[in-house]
Amino acid sequence: MKLTQLRALLATVEAHTVNAAARQLFRTQPAVSAALQELERDVGQRLFERGARGMRPTAAGLVLAQRTRQGLASLAASAKMSGLAPAAVNRVCQQASDAQLEALAALIEARGFTAAARQLGIAQATVHRAVSSLARRLGVRLWATSGRLVEPAAGAEGIALGYALFRSELRL
Repeated sequence: MKLTQLRALLATVEAHTVNAAARQLFRTQPAVSAALQELERDVGQRLFERGARGMRPTAAGLVLAQRTRQGLASLAASAKMSGLAPAAVNRVCQQASDAQLEALAALIEARGFTAAARQLGIAQATVHRAVSSLARRLGVRLWATSGRLVEPAAGAEGIALGYALFRSELRL
């Protein structure tokens, strides 16, 4: 399950139509529809009843939406407690990608871009690009180098912990 899919789920549950959800997410209607279809395929269940009057979440859709809300609340609380400004906390929850958050978590754990890349099975440049992109999006520094080691900056560990809690909530 990807964050983009889960954000589409929440927006559709709240808005009752894919068109309204797409407007809320600043995405196209086909992109939101595709995200929902992929999510249903990933979880192996229908998440919405589709009808002429819009979309109603199934029981599974409601459970997943609630777990997603709780997971995003954990992510936000961890990011906030680690000292991120409210605007950065919102951007983590609303705009960060799985790839960015996974790269950050691996970087913090491995304390280096090369080791993080090896851990994720991707190129070092990909890890650097993902974490740098996240830092720019949030408007904060997420790491500093100390010799060959990478030290997480204030807020980085909170974001990584919050993302781990978010993923744990979804596994439940």
